[in-house]
Amino acid sequence: MVNSGPGKIVVESSAPRGLKVGPEKGKKIFSLLSNSPIFASGNAEQYKGIRLIVDGKGRSGKIKVSFLKDSGCPDVVEYAATADYAEEHTVIDLDWTDFTNAKAPETLPYPFDALRLDGERSDSSAIVIEEITLRR
Repeated sequence: MVNSGPGKIVVESSAPRGLKVGPEKGKKIFSLLSNSPIFASGNAEQYKGIRLIVDGKGRSGKIKVSFLKDSGCPDVVEYAATADYAEEHTVIDLDWTDFTNAKAPETLPYPFDALRLDGERSDSSAIVIEEITLRR
C-alpha cells in the first residue's frame, strides 16, 4: 500500500492483525492507495460486495472507500461509497451497488485495479483497518 495524498501518512502493522493508517502528525486528512485487490477483481461478480472492519481507536468518523479503474491514467474512473465507523470495532458491509460514479451510474465498480481509502481525523490519530474482504 502506498500513500496517494500529499505529505506523509501513518501506515504500519497493528497487532494482532490489521493495518494502522492515519494522517501525518499535525494534519487531518489521510489517503491510502493499494493495487493489492486487483487479484480479487476477476471474481468480484461472485460476491455481494466488500466488508471492512474498522477500529476507530476511540473516535468515530467517516471513511470513503473507492474502487478505481485505469488508476494509472489521467482519466481514472472512481466508484466511491462513504461509511461511518464507531469509536471501536465497526463492521461495514458495502454492496457493489453502494459504489457510485456520476458519469456511469448504471455500471458496477468491477473490474477494478486499485482500492483507495480516504478519511479525516480531527486529532491526527490513526485508525486500524482490521479486515477488508469480499463478502457473499
